[in-house]
Amino acid sequence: MKKITNEPDWNYQENIAIHPCPCNAECGQYVLYIKTGKAHIKFADQGMIDVASLDISDLYDLLANVYLILSVEDKRDELEKTYRKKKKKLK
Repeated sequence: MKKITNEPDWNYQENIAIHPCPCNAECGQYVLYIKTGKAHIKFADQGMIDVASLDISDLYDLLANVYLILSVEDKRDELEKTYRKKKKKLK
């Protein structure tokens, strides 16, 4: 799986963003925002909505969940490429 070592060259906060809570120094929380078009609830406003407050432990849980999904997707891509190569050789 590719590791992101620098900031990506696309706007990775266009649809999803995590920012420190305004009172982060006291509460230690981060706010998860999502673009309204990505929410399961429809909104008239097309901006970002606050969907969750996360502490550091939650951020690590989120990271582990994302890593697991990306690992599975990466393996799926590898299997599909291998399958296509073998199928092409059989023709």
